[in-house]
Amino acid sequence: STSASPSAAATAATTAPSTTNSTRNDSVGKANDFALVPALASNGDTTELDLPWKVFALSSEPIIFDLFDVYMEIVYPLYPFFHEATDRAKIKNRLHLTDRGFFASVMAMCALASARIRDGALPTRIPDAVRNPEASSEVFFSAAKSVFTSDFDKLRGFDYIRACALLSLTSIQYGQSLDVQQYSGIGSTLISMQRFYDEKYWPTGLEEYQKETYRRLYWGSYTLEVFTAVVWNCFIRTQEVHLNVRYPNEYDDGTIASTKIEAPPGQHRVSWLVGWNFTIDLYRVLEHVVNKSRAKRFNHDDRRSVDSLVFGDAFSEKSVMATMLNMYYALPPQFKSTPQMTGDPTQD
Repeated sequence: STSASPSAAATAATTAPSTTNSTRNDSVGKANDFALVPALASNGDTTELDLPWKVFALSSEPIIFDLFDVYMEIVYPLYPFFHEATDRAKIKNRLHLTDRGFFASVMAMCALASARIRDGALPTRIPDAVRNPEASSEVFFSAAKSVFTSDFDKLRGFDYIRACALLSLTSIQYGQSLDVQQYSGIGSTLISMQRFYDEKYWPTGLEEYQKETYRRLYWGSYTLEVFTAVVWNCFIRTQEVHLNVRYPNEYDDGTIASTKIEAPPGQHRVSWLVGWNFTIDLYRVLEHVVNKSRAKRFNHDDRRSVDSLVFGDAFSEKSVMATMLNMYYALPPQFKSTPQMTGDPTQD
């Protein structure tokens, strides 16, 4: 039966009659072992932090809260990787001092927010504390990466994946393309090892807001992967056709993510996540366009073109553009203009 439990499958494997093809049996056994890899962990990594970084985080508490505010204002609309009320409470309760994964996420968040301010982003209020060289973006970056180890099996849980995405984004701010690839690659490896790409392997008992944060992180990481592949002309590690993660829901969850965009007279207000999810569509299309165009660009005389053999050559720039324009025309009118910024996140 396909619904047999792992223990039943293991028992069947040990009692099954032997065959002459021992190599094949060994391969099947290894495949079964892989199927039993633990799913994404929900509990934090409580291994003790290095004392110097723990002291740094404790002494930087006011700056961390200031940078969290900056992140929620200028970064969150693009990369909504935190649940504001919950994560603010966790920082207030100093859970980042006892959970290495959450520590990495918080430090990486601070590094990114600080770098954005330094590069000219203008939040409503620029905290004086962020100008302190002892709490520069690079210091927070070093703090975040200090908890990473070469044994990726120890980097279990959502927070390490989130930290990788934030460190990759911060590396873009620094102009460090190798670091962008490094942390994007580590994140992709953790996603694969922990099966973050499939919701059925997520921890059981997640609150709805947690599922939504997971989804936003996953799809935000995917768009970042496609973006970096295009900008730096490298390969795309993630294929959207293999993903089993729902789009973020467009509903009120009590944060800026639920902010309704004002509509013209006679129109309904809509969540800004309608537009955010539309950008995911754009990146999914872009992934296929990039793959197809590269397949056409590289002609190898030592192999058959599988792409043209299997899929034909129906791809055309005009058909893709026509499809994308139809998707754009179907958007609510609020997403087709750019009003002046007011400084009020609920309006902007």
